[in-house]
Amino acid sequence: MFDHIRKRLTMGYVGILAVILLVFGVVVVISFHRQVTIQQDKLLDQKVKSLVTGSLSGTDKNAILEDPNSYGWVIITPDGHTLGQNPTAASLGLPVPWLARESLHEGGMISATIKGPQGKVRVASSPAAQSGTLVVLQVARSPAVVQEIVGRLILVLWTVGLGALIFAAAGGLFMSRRAMRPVQEAFGRQRTFIADASHELKTPLTLIRADAEVLSRGLEDPGNAEDNRELIDDLLGETDRMNAILSDLLLLARLDAEKVSVSREPFDIALVLS
Repeated sequence: MFDHIRKRLTMGYVGILAVILLVFGVVVVISFHRQVTIQQDKLLDQKVKSLVTGSLSGTDKNAILEDPNSYGWVIITPDGHTLGQNPTAASLGLPVPWLARESLHEGGMISATIKGPQGKVRVASSPAAQSGTLVVLQVARSPAVVQEIVGRLILVLWTVGLGALIFAAAGGLFMSRRAMRPVQEAFGRQRTFIADASHELKTPLTLIRADAEVLSRGLEDPGNAEDNRELIDDLLGETDRMNAILSDLLLLARLDAEKVSVSREPFDIALVLS
């Protein structure tokens, strides 16, 4: 019974810790994802500015991007015709005509999140000049970059959380064993008390039954009146003894339930012992 209780207590400890770790992990992942996204947006804006400058000077765009496989770029005219793009652009949902019109209208770079084939993609759009012609340069970065960074964080949190739960289970078993020790001792005292009380109640019952059997056999003999009187006195005495034991048990139960007020007063212990 106590082993089952210890296991349930340990499961409770581990369950509470798991909920706390889960909530903490979700908050950390969401906050981290937001910060990484902000940093990626800043980096994307810097790449667009570099590409605009590179377009004016004729610099190769792939050299500016450093990792062209994770970036997509496209050059479009104000009326929406594509003048050039890299292979990654189409997989990221480029070009975005409405964003190009807004950047032309604002006269500067603007950013927006679009729903691309791979999921949500952050796109930066900025007017630029190419061979003396006004064009719009759009750059997007694959969401897999952010997902990979967040995925590594989740893996670390998962490993740490699993280790914490294992340690919590071991510690919970140890703490529950110590917590249940006073209960086991109290339960042992209770069993001893019940055994003693049962013995005390059985003794007068045995005597009452024996006296009653002897008394029943001597009822038809008038010469046994004196002996019958002694037997009846024994029956009454044992009945009073049993009643006193039951009263003490009832008083103990009421004391345990704190339904009886106890007064503390000095007394002569020698008189009690005598």
